Amino acid sequence: MRRIALLAAALAGFFLAGFLVCMHFGVFTDEWTRAKLSGLPAGWALAAVAGLLAADLVLPIPSSVVLSAGGASGAGWPAVAAAGTVGMLAGNLAGYWLCRLLGERALRRLVKPGEAESFGRWLDRWGAPALVVSRLVPMMAETLSCLAGMGRMGFGRFALALVVGTVPVAVFFAYWGDRGTHLLAVSLAVPALGWLAFALFAGRSAAASRRAESEPADGGGGDA
Repeated sequence: MRRIALLAAALAGFFLAGFLVCMHFGVFTDEWTRAKLSGLPAGWALAAVAGLLAADLVLPIPSSVVLSAGGASGAGWPAVAAAGTVGMLAGNLAGYWLCRLLGERALRRLVKPGEAESFGRWLDRWGAPALVVSRLVPMMAETLSCLAGMGRMGFGRFALALVVGTVPVAVFFAYWGDRGTHLLAVSLAVPALGWLAFALFAGRSAAASRRAESEPADGGGGDA
């Protein structure tokens, strides 16, 4: 699955490049986002939260920052959590269906047939937990949603995993933003821990997949 890993790295790199450009120009930073949302009426603030997080598929929107800023805007953290959930689900669902409808041929051209089948098996076994864990990781949820569409992961499993991973994150950051304590530290620390958790998960799942694929070959050699 080396080419799959390279494809995932390319997608993540695309999202990261946009994020760095925005950080350079001071757009979508913690201060910028809070300043924009704090001046809006509650209804518009909720619409902005949902819209920004839906646009995360194509724009480098830091979800933790937007949710925390929305929680601090005075719109009420339950409403912000709901708006954030709707926005994040919309963006990731769009990525899934776009890549499912248009990206399967690209996947077949970019990787060997055996690698595509191996990735499909990985999605069947590990795709759902990977999506749940990736929700904590900047850019990784969008990357996996696109790959899940390319790999034709079952929509029901994809949607359920996406909801399970999205709702707690939206509630946590909206509530923390409403509390207004150590917002920047939390907005940075939680994604950092998410990166660590996802790296450990990815390493173990890849190793388990390699062992599972080698067992039939080993067993077949022994029988011969």
